[in-house]
Amino acid sequence: NETLIRAMTTIQSQSTSNASSISQHAAIEALENTKEFTLKNKLIYQNRRDKLISILSKSKFIDVVKPMGSFYAFPSIQKLIGRKSTNGNTIMSDREFVIELLNETGVAVVPGSAFGIKNSFRISFAVTEALLEEACSLIVKFVNSLN
Repeated sequence: NETLIRAMTTIQSQSTSNASSISQHAAIEALENTKEFTLKNKLIYQNRRDKLISILSKSKFIDVVKPMGSFYAFPSIQKLIGRKSTNGNTIMSDREFVIELLNETGVAVVPGSAFGIKNSFRISFAVTEALLEEACSLIVKFVNSLN
């Protein structure tokens, strides 16, 4: 029945397309009472970002642009295309790079092409500083071992 469907659509659109009252109160709390938390965590993430850039920049084969937001970076591996891993596999794309990196070091990153950024990889710095340092150092070691 067309009339019934229109009425159901009206009810559904008004009951599911808005923020719930609980979410609205949580948003107010977040906006009004989290300044100290936000500033503290902003500094933590800036330090992690800077650590990532510092370590990855030690390789002449990786170009990394400082991310201005988020907790991800997208380092370019353009200079690695055509190079061979220690097991003889030629890296022809960011997808091949992340597979070789995972297989040889255990470090998991995501191909940048999955986000429309060809020949790069996405790395999160939403981890402990110690883990970030270890992962970035392993990435640099791996990249520098490519022929």
